[in-house]
Amino acid sequence: RYLDEGLPAPVQLQLLEPEMVPLLDSDSYAGLPKGNRIRSGIELDKRGRRVAYWMHKEHPGEKSMGYIDPTALVRVAASDVIHLFEPPRPGQLRGVSMLAPILARLRNIENYDDATLTRQ
Repeated sequence: RYLDEGLPAPVQLQLLEPEMVPLLDSDSYAGLPKGNRIRSGIELDKRGRRVAYWMHKEHPGEKSMGYIDPTALVRVAASDVIHLFEPPRPGQLRGVSMLAPILARLRNIENYDDATLTRQ
């Protein structure tokens, strides 16, 4: 965010579903810098460091008839992404977020509240 917006902290986070980064693997995708490659939608440099994430502009499930145009992906610098997950094995690029158990527990609490209200 911009400093002139008057926010206490000029930061904005956006939570994205994993489907926003397609399981794309390519060594010659349009817009891919020479020597880089894409694995599971994550662009890696020659040394295997994360350089960028290739993302859909809108959720792929919201497109008509499920058609996904691979040229409609945008390159987002890895420095602008917080990819929060704990890899179960070395070198793993994607996985389950550390927040998954918390989210499941919150869902169970919500279901319990709904059942209690229904019973009453």
